Amino acid sequence: MSLTKERIAILQKRILLVLNKQDNWNVKMIKFLNNGVVNAVFILEEESRGILIARTPWRLDESIGNLYSNEDVASLNKEATNAKHCFNHGLKVPRVIYLHLSKEINFLVSEYIHGDESTISAADIGNLVSAIHKTPLKGLSIIDQENRSFYNIVSSRIVERISTLNKLLSTNLTVPSIKEIEETLVMTKTDHCLIHLDIRTPNIIRYKGEIKAVIDWDNAFIGDPLMELMRILETREIDILEFQKGYNNDNILISSSLPNSTLYRLDTALMLAILFTTYIKDNVKGQYYLQRSYYLSNSLKRSL
Repeated sequence: MSLTKERIAILQKRILLVLNKQDNWNVKMIKFLNNGVVNAVFILEEESRGILIARTPWRLDESIGNLYSNEDVASLNKEATNAKHCFNHGLKVPRVIYLHLSKEINFLVSEYIHGDESTISAADIGNLVSAIHKTPLKGLSIIDQENRSFYNIVSSRIVERISTLNKLLSTNLTVPSIKEIEETLVMTKTDHCLIHLDIRTPNIIRYKGEIKAVIDWDNAFIGDPLMELMRILETREIDILEFQKGYNNDNILISSSLPNSTLYRLDTALMLAILFTTYIKDNVKGQYYLQRSYYLSNSLKRSL
């Protein structure tokens, strides 16, 4: 399913109707900005609040009668919860203004932070991630992590992604059972912290070479910081040596076990293989991450 002009117009109209029914709200302008796999992003101007950003899930789940999927709604709620918590602890994130959830439309309105396409150093990104990992956890509850351990979530996700990829591409990838993977991961000695799990340049608002804010918190968990580092390493978008200078904590890498590192990298490779073969049609990247999935799953068998 692709985002059509008609769908954009419907979302735009629904957001406008909801906001202008709020007390003292007067939205003078709303315009489509861009979209990702899950959310469409609009820029709007409110009379007293100025320029704001609204993001809304744009895909409909036809299997349940053209309604929004529960996952997309939970993702929006999770973004709002995490962003509020981080903002309250002084992290560079846009301030949450308003969250609306209903049968007709779900969207999140946040502060607009001006940015440009300037380059930022990997060391500065490392420093940002270090600040995220040091954020106090008191009062933070991750919506899709309630009543489940981080290790069980990751273990289940790896097995599910293997199954999905095998069905999509008729591959024959194999991994240990959920229980075996979880028992391997749980042996880690690393303290858990807030992890973003989608640290990429497009998710960092920058201006004149400085980081102004980090966005897109819907992948975040309270979990092993090694997973964050392995995801950055596997996506190959950030110079890891420069990143480490800013992150300034080699103990996590030194104390990590090979199976754990491999499992976290495999989770990323599987996710990207599915993304580039299903949602974003990129045969070169899809094939690359499929081969990485084979390599990492075979490496895992040797290391366990």
